[in-house]
Amino acid sequence: MIVWMLSLALAQSAPDPTDYGLYPPVAAGSFTSNSPTCASSTGPECEPSRLYLPNRLVTKNADAPEVLEPLLVFLPGSGMSPQDHDLVLKTAAYAGYRALGLSYASTPSAKTACSTSLLDCTCAGDFRTEKLLGIDTSADIDVAWQDAIVPRLWEALDELHSLDPTGGWDRYYTKRSHVRPLPEDILWDQIVVSGFSQGGGHALYLSTLVEVRGLVDFEGGNDTCLEWRFYPATGSRQLVEVPAGWTEGGPGASLGAPRFLSAHRRTEPHASFVVPEGLVNLGFSKGDDVDSLGWTLLSDEVTTTDQVPRDCSGWVQGNDLDHLSMARDTCMPTDATSGDPSTSPDDAHLFAPYLDMFWQAGQ
Repeated sequence: MIVWMLSLALAQSAPDPTDYGLYPPVAAGSFTSNSPTCASSTGPECEPSRLYLPNRLVTKNADAPEVLEPLLVFLPGSGMSPQDHDLVLKTAAYAGYRALGLSYASTPSAKTACSTSLLDCTCAGDFRTEKLLGIDTSADIDVAWQDAIVPRLWEALDELHSLDPTGGWDRYYTKRSHVRPLPEDILWDQIVVSGFSQGGGHALYLSTLVEVRGLVDFEGGNDTCLEWRFYPATGSRQLVEVPAGWTEGGPGASLGAPRFLSAHRRTEPHASFVVPEGLVNLGFSKGDDVDSLGWTLLSDEVTTTDQVPRDCSGWVQGNDLDHLSMARDTCMPTDATSGDPSTSPDDAHLFAPYLDMFWQAGQ
């Protein structure tokens, strides 16, 4: 039997990274969706969602880090499920959140789905809309509404509220009379959205549509397409890679909310790293290199690392190990150079900056 014990207080200061071992977060339970898809499928949308709670919330230990009021919702990367991101979820819970890793239809990726529509700069936005809402906006994917992100989140919150009616879960959503949950049924100003890769892109896209409490994006949302451009000097036309259309609207509804994005430089020196044009459109600029001492993290900046990933090639997702090292459990290293595998959140190279991002996003 799962018991949800909740007691909320606004955090006054960020948790000390060195104290993680004294107050590790608590795995509070997992639950699967009632989606009809899962009667005949074993895809990532059928894996359990997971919840971690801050230590103080469960143990009532007054010395443990204080509890943040917002809920943090984390969306996994392509082909992944919440249990592939335990290190990041535990980091968020240590920062003070109730950290919910949400399963959803995470295959295919935007890059794969739009690979036959490279000249259609609306493809990525249509893809993300269908993944979020489960409405038929994309010809490249078919997502049942029960497997989309917003309905899944509503279902998860309603389940948690049923299990713990006095726990305050109803501060994150509203009851509805219609069958399919809609974005307005979620109280986004009480939620920090986060995710890795495809999931990070969904979190970023969502933040342009609704006003979220905060955003923490791990290598997601750099969607591009191809466009013909004419060059009068040579009289020629060339195909040029340009940002996806949905990025042209800027930060959108979450303008002014704390937003953090992290990226791997893939051996490129920090001095020459350039923020992709689509992220610039969305209001991001270049931030600090967290491999160096004295870094500072600011909202609306892209923080970078060139950490050497653990060789986790036995798990295949495009074999971009640099990318996977940012948030995939078996790929995250303990330091910037050795590639030794992390076994707990606090021995990961990026633990301190990630903790800082999460904490700031909830303020």
